[in-house]
Formats: sequence, C-alpha cells, structure tokens
Amino acid sequence: MYCPNCGSDLGLFHDDASPRAVCPNCRTELAVTRDSHGRPVGVSPVRPQPLPTDSTAMPRSSVGPERGGPTRRGGGGPITWAVIAFAAVAGFLVCACLGLAAVAGRDPQVSAPLARTPTPGRGVPVADASPAPRTPAPGSTRTPVPPTPTRTATAVPLGSQQNPYPLRGADNIAVSRLDNGNRYEIRVLGVQRGEPARRALLARNMFNTVPAGREAVIVTVRVQYVESGARGNLATEVSYSDFKLFTAVGEMVSPLCCVVWDSELRSTTLFPGGVVEGDVIFSIPAGDPAPALVFKWGDYGRIPGTWYSLVD
Repeated sequence: MYCPNCGSDLGLFHDDASPRAVCPNCRTELAVTRDSHGRPVGVSPVRPQPLPTDSTAMPRSSVGPERGGPTRRGGGGPITWAVIAFAAVAGFLVCACLGLAAVAGRDPQVSAPLARTPTPGRGVPVADASPAPRTPAPGSTRTPVPPTPTRTATAVPLGSQQNPYPLRGADNIAVSRLDNGNRYEIRVLGVQRGEPARRALLARNMFNTVPAGREAVIVTVRVQYVESGARGNLATEVSYSDFKLFTAVGEMVSPLCCVVWDSELRSTTLFPGGVVEGDVIFSIPAGDPAPALVFKWGDYGRIPGTWYSLVD
C-alpha cells in the first residue's frame, strides 16, 4: 500500500487493524480502509502534508514493502536501469563513430581556416575580387615562346617499296647504296612475260617449262659497280641471286635456277667501274597486276634494297 501524497510504501499488513496510518516519508495522516477480513484495501489522506523540497531530507522508511506487493514506484526496476545503461552505451558508440568518420574524412584544404570576407554595407570597404595585373620586375624581360613547329609530310624516297623506280623514262636508273657503303647503278633494260616469255624459253630448251597457273617473267638488267664503301677499291660480286621479285600480294619469288638460257645473268666479280648485263628469270602467278623487282634485298627486310616497278 502506497501513500497517495508522495507515493512512498506505507508498510501496512493485514494483521494490523489500526484505522489510521502515518506516512513515514511525508508524515501525512491517512485513513485506512479494510475489507471484511481486515486486509487494507485503500488509504485516503486525513490532513495532506506538503512534500519536502529537498529529496535528501526525506527519511528512509525502515519498514519493508508489503508482502507480495509491487516494488516501490520511485525506485525503478532492474529492466529500467538496463534500458538506461544500454541507451547510454549506444549513444557513446554512435558519437565515437561519427567523430572517427569526421577525422578520417577531413580534407586539409577544407579544414584550413578561411579568410574572413568583409560584408558590404557594414562600413568595411570590399576589395575588388579581380586579380591585380602583374608588374614585371625591374630589369627582367620576357622570353618569347617559339611557335610549335608543324609536321610536314615526309616524301617517300624514290626506289623504296612504296615508291619504286618506274620501268620507262629517264628516272629508271636506280642508284643503290648498301649498308656497307658500296654504290651501284641498276637499270632495267626490258621485261618479257606471259606467253611470249614461255615460247622463248621453250624455243631454247624443251625442258624450260613453267608450272600450270603461273607465267614466266624475263627481266633484262644492267648493273654497274660505281664505288666501294671500304678503303682500297675492293672488288664485289654480282649475280642473279641478288635479285628478288615480289608479287602484288606480297609473295617473294627467287630466280629460277634450273633453266637453260644463254643470256642469263651469271655470277661476276666486279671492281669499281665494272658493268655486267644479263637476264633474270622468274615464275609468278599468271596475270599478277603489279610485280616489282628488288636488288640486294635481304635479312628479311632489314636491308631494304632498291625497288623497280615492272609495270608500264
């Protein structure tokens, strides 16, 4: 049973038949209502007393709670304290996490103190936000920046694979300088291919045949050894194996070696100024539209050689 004035436990028992009771905390005199068995069922104040302002001044009741009754109203149960403790721990953890996130994501440029900008209209003049023009230091001169050079298309050299020497005309004398410094002059004197070339070969020897689907090409060349790249005018050797023929599809063809032909270019040793002429015979796919002759091509293209177009 609790005091209706301050809520303190009155400590009433059913074996106590007194019709009056005094609250041990606020000293309010109470009238006790009992049932037919003498058990207290209610209390009402006879003369209510004002509650003391200082809670520490309230005397602690020496009488325990009623047997089987509820716990004291003002004290709070263990569940209430557990909820309060959990809420406090959760709040501390949330604040700690937010603080760590703010420290970890802080931008040193953003966190730097900002300069205070004067506000117009408060008596403080506002400076012009436009940057002041730079004044060159006395005695200093600005070095002019040279213009960026524009790229010009490089002309493809004559006699290369992309720009071979023509078959006819005054430009058909090729000047070839190799990596070792030797210099040659090569001229294509004539080209015979197709059926006329096949007949000419068979007329010389019946075994000068061409496989089916291919045609013979007879190229007459003149090679002059102009000068040596080494000291002492050393001799050099020129033969039909110095020539290769490339088809329009990029097939490299070597000269035929098992052909009986009187004017074939034979292996010859030349000194500077020496000249040799002869025929180089090939077998290419019939009707090839753009065969090209190359002199001193080797090492799988690392030595580019000198190129001649065999098409008028």
